[in-house]
Amino acid sequence: MRTSILLKDDTWFNESKKVRLNWEDTGDYGSYNWLEENKWQEKHPYTDSYDNTTVTATISVVEREWRPRWFKWTSIFSKVSKTIDVDFDKQVGKEKGSWKGGVLGCGYAMKPGETPLQCLRRMEKERKF
Repeated sequence: MRTSILLKDDTWFNESKKVRLNWEDTGDYGSYNWLEENKWQEKHPYTDSYDNTTVTATISVVEREWRPRWFKWTSIFSKVSKTIDVDFDKQVGKEKGSWKGGVLGCGYAMKPGETPLQCLRRMEKERKF
């Protein structure tokens, strides 16, 4: 399995079984803090479909690849998915303000050729929290 995160310079940080994300509190390449500072992010307004309030959504792009155990050496049978990670600045959905709480973040699958903003707008229309 491989997890890749889009960086600000349009390159990918690839995390795999051999190269792991360093969770120590350092600013070195490959650390969590370094990745948070250097990953590609955009902020956009998002309209909550529950009550039509507007919150700020911060999006980033993640790509994951899976391969069958017996064919790890080839990419013929691999499955690749590209998603946006969405972080809201306030709770959204019908449970916001209740003891359960609303949604603060989610992911959504991107379609081929779709930009992250187009994916966010499609999620805004299709997904009900």
